[in-house]
Amino acid sequence: LIFFFDFLAGCGILIAGVIKVTVAECIKIARKKAGMTQEELGRKLGVSGSMIAQYETGKRHPKMETKEDIAFALGMPY
Repeated sequence: LIFFFDFLAGCGILIAGVIKVTVAECIKIARKKAGMTQEELGRKLGVSGSMIAQYETGKRHPKMETKEDIAFALGMPY
């Protein structure tokens, strides 16, 4: 099981092939893999935990720059 986070190709989980997931699901998976709460990630980004929750449910869609900030905060390549 390999998790990858690539903003140009999308994000997903590699399980004997590629299964793509939404950006919202990708943020949630990456945050949990990093062992962070929504509030902790929000603090690193200078936003509220509820903003992170909105990204993770797909109610809001982060801009490319914000996606890069999220990846950096979670220690993921982008």
